[in-house]
Amino acid sequence: MIKCPWPALLTAVLISWFPAFAQPHVDWLRLYGGPDDEVGYALLPVSGGWLVAGCVGSELTGTSDGLALWLNYNGDSLTSATFGNGSRGEVFYSIATSSDSIYVLVGTYSIGFWLRRGIWLVAIDLGGNLLWERTYGTSHGGAGFSVQSTTEGNFVIAGVISESDSGPGEAFVMLVNADGDSLDGSWLGGPTFDAGRAILPQTDGYLVAGTFEGSNNPDFWLVRTSDALDSVWSRSYGIG
Repeated sequence: MIKCPWPALLTAVLISWFPAFAQPHVDWLRLYGGPDDEVGYALLPVSGGWLVAGCVGSELTGTSDGLALWLNYNGDSLTSATFGNGSRGEVFYSIATSSDSIYVLVGTYSIGFWLRRGIWLVAIDLGGNLLWERTYGTSHGGAGFSVQSTTEGNFVIAGVISESDSGPGEAFVMLVNADGDSLDGSWLGGPTFDAGRAILPQTDGYLVAGTFEGSNNPDFWLVRTSDALDSVWSRSYGIG
């Protein structure tokens, strides 16, 4: 099972900025959690406050579930919901919403922190009720790191999928409809490890940011795709 990475209490901080050169002012700071490990990875504005996505795991059992936590504008916890089947580790890394108030959370399910088994997608309503759940990928592993809604009402996902047990993971982008059905997908990258960590819809395609591992240490990587998710150009940036 996966243990929630980097154990800590989930923390939220609201910061106000004053005129140039002034120090930021902390309006409030909140900690959320109990005896388990809680980590927040993504934050999305919702009616009346924010929705936080992450994971909650137990130090004693070494497992985790995907966590959705609702906060009001003062940072007070309103409610929370966990998602998982209890026999594997789950974590959410990103959240997106559609025009009809469906909230989609993407992440991974695992049998260990370095043994991610696939892209995990969950749709919920504002009350935290599960609408549907999907998994994608090969039997060799993978993870979804970013999800965004599109103007057509679909969702686009960036992540990584391994094509073999011993081979490196390769960046993967995919498009799903509002019911989680796969519409399209594309591999990006090359023979070494690379991963899509963030995706941003453009007027005629998508921009994907992530990690590219060439002959040396990993570099920052940027890929521009078409609407069909084909690579148009890519750039890698590094200082060493």
